[in-house]
Amino acid sequence: CINIEKIKLPDSVQYFGYRAFSNCTKLSEINIPISWNSTSGNGGIFAECESLTFITIPEGLTKLPNDAFYGCTYLKKIILPDTLTSIGDSAFSSCTGLAEITLPNTLISIGDYAFSGCTNLESISLPSGITTINRYTFYGCTGLTEITLPDTLTSVGDYAFSGCTGLTEITL
Repeated sequence: CINIEKIKLPDSVQYFGYRAFSNCTKLSEINIPISWNSTSGNGGIFAECESLTFITIPEGLTKLPNDAFYGCTYLKKIILPDTLTSIGDSAFSSCTGLAEITLPNTLISIGDYAFSGCTNLESISLPSGITTINRYTFYGCTGLTEITLPDTLTSVGDYAFSGCTGLTEITL
C-alpha cells in the first residue's frame, strides 16, 4: 500500500487484521472509525505510516490497540478523546517526531513501551486514574525534560524512564 495517501473508513468496519495498513509510507490522512473499539487485539494497524503527521482519535473510542501507530516517525500531534481509558503496548513507540500529546482524565492504563523512543516528546502529564507506569513506558525519550505524575501512582515498572537523558523535573 505504498501509494495510498488517504483512507476513509466507515464506522461499520468491524475487523482490522494485524498491521492492516502498516508501511503505507505515503499515507497522510486517515479517519479512525469508532469501531476500532472492537479491534483492540489486532495491533499495528497504522504502524510505520511515515507520512502521518496529525491524528484525531474520535470521541467514544475507549481503547487504542497495541502498536497502533508504532514507528510513525513524522507523527507530531495526537488528539485523544475524553472517552479513552486504555493505550495499548507500544501504541506510539518510535514516533520520533511526536512533540505534543494530552492524555485525557479518563485514562487508567498505559501499556508497556507505549511512548518508548518518542525522542521529541518534551513533557507529559499523567492523569489521576493512572496508578502504574508500566515497564519501558518512556524508555529512550531523550527529549523528555519534565513529567507530572499523579498522587495516585503506586508503582513504576522496570526501565520506565531509562534513557530519558534530558529528564530534569518530575512533579507529583
